[in-house]
Formats: sequence, structure tokens, C-alpha cells
Amino acid sequence: MRAFAPAVLADFLDAARQALLKLNTPASLRPPARPGEGLPSVAIDNVAAAKAAFEYLYDLGHRDIWLVVNSSAIWNSKQRIDGFKAAARRKKTAGARVIEVGMTPQDTAKNLLAELHKAQPTAILTASGIATLGTLRAVHDKGLSIPSDLSLLGFDDAPWMDVLRPSISVVAQPIEAIAGRAWDLMHAELESSAPANHVLLDATIIERESTKRI
Repeated sequence: MRAFAPAVLADFLDAARQALLKLNTPASLRPPARPGEGLPSVAIDNVAAAKAAFEYLYDLGHRDIWLVVNSSAIWNSKQRIDGFKAAARRKKTAGARVIEVGMTPQDTAKNLLAELHKAQPTAILTASGIATLGTLRAVHDKGLSIPSDLSLLGFDDAPWMDVLRPSISVVAQPIEAIAGRAWDLMHAELESSAPANHVLLDATIIERESTKRI
């Protein structure tokens, strides 16, 4: 099976979005439409989810918290950065940092490991599954243990995250609810010419073994 880099997939999805707009075909987008696109969409509230994730780690006693993102140019990563920074300002947490690491697990591992050689947080929040994979490798290569040396909380759940030991605490999207709302929005598009509806749903923090109180 041929593999595609995230940047290539992003270009492909952008082209698909533009094709839908030109065809005026009823559709609902997940991830959400961009301002001015005029298409209905459904997604989690990324800003609120990142705030909740930061506050969860803060309430566990963490003050040196890093957000590991693949690229700030990705729309949902940008929103998660905004939420993370807003929560850090609210808590007046000087140890909060955003680390941009690249688009693959390998790049993430390499670039995060370089940062871990300079300083060590007590907790890491990863903005994607790719960032989580690379972070696990970087932490291993640095000789650190999760959660003894640092806590790890990852955005987006996946079956492998609950299989690992320690299992990974996550900020989980309500996948079934998103799918259901997207289906409802598409049917509404078929039956109405009303303005596009943009739905934001809440994420849920699932606590597993990779986070602990300090």
C-alpha cells in the first residue's frame, strides 16, 4: 500500500473541498469548513479541549507543561495551540511551551529528543496521534519513564493507546456523535437552503496510566 505524507493528504483534501464548492453538492465536512466556505461542518471545540487538557495536567500538579504539535499551520493544531496558551496565561504558568516538531513520527522523535536534552517538562500534551507516537520514541530514547518521570496526555484516542503499557491518557473525540451530526447536516442540506450550520462538540479526557499527580 502506498503511503502519503500528511502534507500531501492536506493538499488532496483542500482540492476535494474546492471541488465540492464548485459542484454545489450537499455535503458536511469533518473537519469543519473554513470561514467563508459556506459548507456545514462538525468537529470538536479544539480551543476548549486544549484548555481542559492543560487544566487537567495543572490540577495534577504539573507546571512545566509542553504542547507537542506537528505544525502550527494545521488548522486544528493552531486552535489547540490557542487553547493551550490561553489556559497557560490564565494559570500564569511560565513553564508552558509549544514545541513544533515536524510532520512524521520520526521527525517528532528527533526534534523532541533534541529539546529534551536541553530541558525536561513534568508533562507533555501531544496535539495528534503522530505527535504521540514520536513523543513515545523520544521519551524512550532519552531514558525517561512514563509516568514516573513525566506524564503524557495525547489528543485523539486510538485502540493502540489502550493496549500499550502504560496505556495513554487521551483527549477523545466523540466519533459516533460527530458522524451522526455530520449525517444530519448533510440531510438538512438536501432539504433546505438555510445558511450552513457549524457544530462544535465537546471532547472528553480519558484518564489511563500515562498521567499521574505530582
